[in-house]
Amino acid sequence: MMVNNMTIFLINIFFIFFSCQSKKNDGNYILYKYFDEYNLKGVNKIDNIENYEGKYYVSVLAAKDSIILHKMQKNKIIEKLVYFKKKGNWELNSREENSGNEKSFKGISYYHKKIIKNDTIYNYSYNLINGKYTNGCLSYTTKQKSIFCYDCGIDILENKLDTEYAKQYLKECNNKEVFYKKYIGDRMFIYYEDGTLFDVRSFCFGYFDSDEKNNESFIDEYQ
Repeated sequence: MMVNNMTIFLINIFFIFFSCQSKKNDGNYILYKYFDEYNLKGVNKIDNIENYEGKYYVSVLAAKDSIILHKMQKNKIIEKLVYFKKKGNWELNSREENSGNEKSFKGISYYHKKIIKNDTIYNYSYNLINGKYTNGCLSYTTKQKSIFCYDCGIDILENKLDTEYAKQYLKECNNKEVFYKKYIGDRMFIYYEDGTLFDVRSFCFGYFDSDEKNNESFIDEYQ
């Protein structure tokens, strides 16, 4: 009986300890209305989530060499992203499986590798369809300009992608588009290189989107 009581006592101690640790870790996350990926900082801090009237927000845990970002909706984590520091740059590697119900979309995986430096994002994305490489795209984006290089070969995968390699690849790319961006209020106006209007997008959760009316946003590059 003494052993059982002692065991229960120790279990309770461990439970209290880990509960406190969990609460402590949760307390390190700071809530913001937006997250600006260009400079990797939260925007518009939320001091009292109970009084927050928005639909979406983000929670951010920043350390010296890593940043953990949760995209949130009503206390529910929609997506988790982890940025890590490498050779003076910030990097993000993500993979997403298609969640659509249509049979034609089964077996599709989406990959992104981002390198972020000096308010500039280099993003290499591609798809795997049943294990076959397709839709490779390398982009360079700032808040004012985006360059997209399409039909990138798998050679980018085989080389170590860094900012210098990306700059040279974009310079030599023969199949690319250039866009310029202007901001008015919560809207982003996107123009072709010749000044023709391409699209108008509003802030929404995750990126700028022309179909979303909410004014919450994860500030990302136009893609």
